[in-house]
Amino acid sequence: MKYLIIQRTVFCLLLIIIFSGEVISGITADAGLTPALDRWMIRTQIRYMHRDGDSMTMPNEMKSFMVPLVVAYGLRPELTIMVRQVYIDMDMTMMSGDRKESGFGDLLVMAKYRAFRHNSSYSTFGVAPLLGIEFPTGQKAFTGNGYNLKTGTFVTWRKGYWKSDVNVTYTLNGFAGGDDKEQNGIFEMIASVSRQFGFGANARNTLAPVVELTYKNSTETEINGVKNVNSGESIIQISPGLKFTHNSTILEFLINIPVWQEQNGNQPEWKLTGLFGIRQML
Repeated sequence: MKYLIIQRTVFCLLLIIIFSGEVISGITADAGLTPALDRWMIRTQIRYMHRDGDSMTMPNEMKSFMVPLVVAYGLRPELTIMVRQVYIDMDMTMMSGDRKESGFGDLLVMAKYRAFRHNSSYSTFGVAPLLGIEFPTGQKAFTGNGYNLKTGTFVTWRKGYWKSDVNVTYTLNGFAGGDDKEQNGIFEMIASVSRQFGFGANARNTLAPVVELTYKNSTETEINGVKNVNSGESIIQISPGLKFTHNSTILEFLINIPVWQEQNGNQPEWKLTGLFGIRQML
């Protein structure tokens, strides 16, 4: 019984790191384009995350509120630099009782480069690769103790009131750093489509229904050469949402609905999650 308690505790502590680091993204916004020169963008969200399921014949549930803050700046007409910091508040239920963790996660610094943009009287098309590094600055429960490398390519297409985004990213966790760093890879692809409807004087306000399709695959986590068999998963989600725009302010709402998922070992499954956010151009 004592061994089972220890095994259970270690399993849940690892899941704290995994759960905090592997967040399903959502609400794409002109991902293949870049802000204008010398323009600032501030974006924040309140994300509700939920995983639940039986592990080793005992209940295992995790609920979390996450508040990411992204600040972006148009350094050059084709180059945007971004910084992201996230605050996490998490509740876990396990055999030994309830566990609560809260604090800041690792700091992510990114650069997005507008590699291609074509404008016509009918449409706009843009492609922008991204490169970022996540630094192990987070509190103990929310850091992988190593540097993470994030790469990706974002594509945006607009035609009239219609817009579509395809975002493909790959994160290599623990590519550098000291001992006890968490190592694994995360591949994510998001395809979205939205349609704007203008209203108000001179159609200054717009409402855009959004539908996103997300595929995400995470490999098993490895620490000091030892793989955690209760890590790694694949998931497909369909996410309906809304974006309301007034001048340079955007309010966004999204619900993530898992339609297929597969976890390695004994892990809780993703349940219905969602987010509410605001984006401001300065």
